[in-house]
Amino acid sequence: MLEVSIYHNPDEAPGAEDEWALMVRSLRKERFLGLVRRFRETEVDSESLAALSGVFDQAGIELRRSAPG
Repeated sequence: MLEVSIYHNPDEAPGAEDEWALMVRSLRKERFLGLVRRFRETEVDSESLAALSGVFDQAGIELRRSAPG
């Protein structure tokens, strides 16, 4: 499962009203002690990133990758 969060002007910088940021993470469903379901974060695979990038390409939106932090 991919979780996508969208932030508008995440740094609250003046003059950056047109800046948007996406946070993408991949979650895998697991069972804890065989009973409780939980999700564990995993690395986003290249196929999922390509699919997400394709959606934005079709909309004419440029994606730039930045380091986590």
